[in-house]
Amino acid sequence: MSVTFSITHSPYHVSDTWECQCMDFDGPWSDCHCCQGTGQCELTEPSWPWVNMANTNAMNVQRAIGFTPQYDGCWEGETLDQAIKGCLRALNSDSKRAVAVREAHHIPGGYGGVRVVHEGNVARVERLGAAYVVGGYSDERVTERVRELLAICRKAKAEGESVVFG
Repeated sequence: MSVTFSITHSPYHVSDTWECQCMDFDGPWSDCHCCQGTGQCELTEPSWPWVNMANTNAMNVQRAIGFTPQYDGCWEGETLDQAIKGCLRALNSDSKRAVAVREAHHIPGGYGGVRVVHEGNVARVERLGAAYVVGGYSDERVTERVRELLAICRKAKAEGESVVFG
């Protein structure tokens, strides 16, 4: 799951197009939910700044800028001003960002089971499964996300709009 922060009434632009799968069956379908019968699918995105974060990251970044974490909401007027101030404070304070920073945990390989490998008269057991890193969110990444939120909030204020998220 994730949380997207965007600006109300943002204009949209087409960022990508591709041939629809319904074209594989004797031309476009008039009732196709993807292309609406044109044969071309389009991906549209807001023209103004927006950002999408994993739920946990969105909650932690909201804490870093001084808000009680929420999965959805709207920042407008005074709340939008508070968000801008909170972003500026977080950018200038390691301790404000620290609430959003998480250390990564390394999980060593070998948790995917075992197999026996025979080499001549010798058999050895190999542990299977890749090593991986779980859950890290560095101060640099938090700073980047706060900067993105600041750009969104400033653009919304300049355009007389609100920041919505959910």
